[in-house]
Amino acid sequence: MKTSTKPTSPLRYGIIGFGRFARRRIIPAFQQITDSSITAIQKRKPGEAAIEAESLGISTGYDSYEELLADSAVDVVYITSANHDHTEHAIASAKAGKHVLCEKPLANTPAACEKIIAACAQAGVKLMVAQTLRYSAPVMLLKQWISAGKLGKISSARACFTYLLETSPRSWIRDKQMAGGGPLADLGVHCIDTLRYLSGTVREAVGFTSPKGQENDIELSAEGLLHFEDGVTGSFFCSYQTPYWNRLAVWGEAGHAWVEPCAPPGTDVELKFRDPYGEIAINRINTGNPYGKLIKAFSDAICHDTDVPISGSEGLINQQIISSVYAGNHYRRA
Repeated sequence: MKTSTKPTSPLRYGIIGFGRFARRRIIPAFQQITDSSITAIQKRKPGEAAIEAESLGISTGYDSYEELLADSAVDVVYITSANHDHTEHAIASAKAGKHVLCEKPLANTPAACEKIIAACAQAGVKLMVAQTLRYSAPVMLLKQWISAGKLGKISSARACFTYLLETSPRSWIRDKQMAGGGPLADLGVHCIDTLRYLSGTVREAVGFTSPKGQENDIELSAEGLLHFEDGVTGSFFCSYQTPYWNRLAVWGEAGHAWVEPCAPPGTDVELKFRDPYGEIAINRINTGNPYGKLIKAFSDAICHDTDVPISGSEGLINQQIISSVYAGNHYRRA
């Protein structure tokens, strides 16, 4: 088993499963940070990675993830492959001594999440889940408001995330085995994680998916209720049956705050606050580049050997809730 060595500066990232998402979101993110760079990418179709790497000014493009993991010029792996492949890629990366930044969801089942967490711990490498909404500027400001007491005692929060299935360029998103499910696995994980980020520890959760369909069919919509340890209630709705939109709202005894949308990077949005007298204050803010902030946070944790902001355990809890909803069970915190 290889072990992680002292990190270089800047940290050198390799991207497994490089595609449209990485091109649109991750490449611009690295262009805005100085302490990390991309030295290698991997694509499954033979020859494509080398061509794309050359066009982007990246040192190397590989056809297999094994080749990328064998590259000594890669310190950290960012996994952007299909959900089903996260487990294999993350465990292999850990065994190769690479730190692991994994796109959400961490894996398609709680058991698979636990295997990834154990592999990274055994290899002595850091693991972080890329829940980027935590780094969206309006979400971060809303978190600050809650912590500072601007909304008073919080009573409830709600998150919604939707888009039409036919608009997704990811062909595998329709494959239940590859995707792990429908919008609950794809979008609901954002909703659940953001509500947890804002409201704390989930004590119990229930949810419903529609339609129920055949065993190999994905659901098209899902809705759920969360009950947090301090009494806050939360709810979420995610769907492939209505056009793209996302909304986040929080209610407290001193006011109500909401923003829509909050997910798309580099977008001017309005975070609104309604006080007890009905006056509405509008905070105009750009969502910024959450991917850049997330990558920098992970790189900082590696370089300074500190805890990562979004650990594998966070991804495990998200997946435990999601899997409970799919199974028709009532999630209760152990």
